[in-house]
Amino acid sequence: MATVNSTEEMTKPLISYMELITLAIRNSPDQKCTLYGIYQYIMDHYPYYRKNQAEWQIFIRHNLALNERFFKVARDETRPGRGSYWMLHPDLYNTFENGSYLRERRHRRFKQESSNNHH
Repeated sequence: MATVNSTEEMTKPLISYMELITLAIRNSPDQKCTLYGIYQYIMDHYPYYRKNQAEWQIFIRHNLALNERFFKVARDETRPGRGSYWMLHPDLYNTFENGSYLRERRHRRFKQESSNNHH
């Protein structure tokens, strides 16, 4: 007979991938996290994601690559290991306050303006 806990563990959390990534980064030391660290945080806090890892990990990578709120930082020479760190964009950090994870058009414009200034 299944327990309530096992049923809850098998139910997909009502939280977006963007929120999962944000929580992982915000709860990590120095407010930055490797891809593996993001995966590990999600599996540690949301048992549903311990299964079918290849499937949901694709969505995590997709969100990191395409969402302007996340950016990659090279690994410091004093920290051995593989992979870069992911951080929340400092100019957009406060948009996560009070659980506000909605994507807004003005943020996309911000990204476009920033990239135009570098050319």
